[in-house]
Amino acid sequence: MTDDMQYRIDVEMQKEPAQLPDPVPGYPQLAERMGTTPEATILRRFAALNVRNLLCLQAELHHLERDLVDAEIADSRSEEGWKSKYSSDWFWLNEPLEGKPNHQWQLMLKIRERLKEYNEALIQQSQLITLPKPGKRDLLSLQCWLTQSDRGAGALIGPDVQVWGDIRSPGTHYKDLIALKARQVEDPFFRLVSSRFLGWKPSRIHPGFGYEEFTLMNITAIVTSLVAPLLPIASIAILCAVQSTSSRIAVIAALNFVFSFCLMAFARARRTEVFAATAAFAAVQVVFVGTSEVSQSRLR
Repeated sequence: MTDDMQYRIDVEMQKEPAQLPDPVPGYPQLAERMGTTPEATILRRFAALNVRNLLCLQAELHHLERDLVDAEIADSRSEEGWKSKYSSDWFWLNEPLEGKPNHQWQLMLKIRERLKEYNEALIQQSQLITLPKPGKRDLLSLQCWLTQSDRGAGALIGPDVQVWGDIRSPGTHYKDLIALKARQVEDPFFRLVSSRFLGWKPSRIHPGFGYEEFTLMNITAIVTSLVAPLLPIASIAILCAVQSTSSRIAVIAALNFVFSFCLMAFARARRTEVFAATAAFAAVQVVFVGTSEVSQSRLR
């Protein structure tokens, strides 16, 4: 390569833009959004079509199986050539008969091909049904994007735009939607806060789609951190203020309900963990009440 050619290549490379231009409206722009926001990659799994395909393959295999059994019985009773040996020696089963293809072996080959297709479709369907459904906020965010004039509004004009439904008509999306990357399971408190604040303040990363998730997670984490130590302190303070034993029992029962509710709302605890933690919390309160009553009786 001459110096002149190398110089021209260097000049052409310098003229190349550092980044690709913005994608054009339509599928390219939608693909860009789904690519940069994996949670927005919401697609159909075509549940009914996949099952229909499995049913058709199953029916075809069922008929082929009956044909194969009939051919096996007929060949085992036949005195023509080596047909009676087909069921006991694969060599003769694979051999053509008088230059013609072996009907039983041809059926077996066709069944093998259909079985492979059926098994692959069956495994794919079993994997598809395990994919999570899209989050309500993610689907709402995508619907918002599709209706915004400066983004997706009017970009898709085909009937497939109905896949995600219309934000102005809740529940119009297809019911077999899946998300390729589901969000981590948040606690009910975070879901409540995020649903209330969606769309109130523009996000720096995705303008027009509400508070950034990271900010909301920090806020809910701070609230949870404040509530957790306050519950035991509040229970002790209340029990100290109450003197009657019956009133203390009622207070313990009420505090246990509050504690159990907070575990479910803030900590995403399982039922067994809620039972165990609530029982431990109640035991601590009972010990505190018993100890305080013994101390008071000794003072008297």
